[in-house]
Amino acid sequence: MRNGRKAFRHYEGMTKMLPQVMGMMFKNSSANLFKPNYFTEADAPLGKDGKTVKKMKIVRPVLQFTEVGSGKVELGFNVGTRGNGVDVPRWPQDLMVAVVR
Repeated sequence: MRNGRKAFRHYEGMTKMLPQVMGMMFKNSSANLFKPNYFTEADAPLGKDGKTVKKMKIVRPVLQFTEVGSGKVELGFNVGTRGNGVDVPRWPQDLMVAVVR
């Protein structure tokens, strides 16, 4: 109950809920949740060709591995989030592709 008791209905989409939930979190928990050391910057490819790159603030990885750099563990994101309609509606053969065509 730390962030409020706002109630949502099953038919309300994320475009309505997300701003309200984020507002409650910023108001009541920002000192705990949004500390600068919880975030890092990453390159985000934009556009259909993915050649435009912008810096984006992302959540820092939670896990720490002692074998990073040894070739056994590589930290990072291989495939980012995309909006609706970017991918064709099928599973790709290679799950590491950035966009399903």
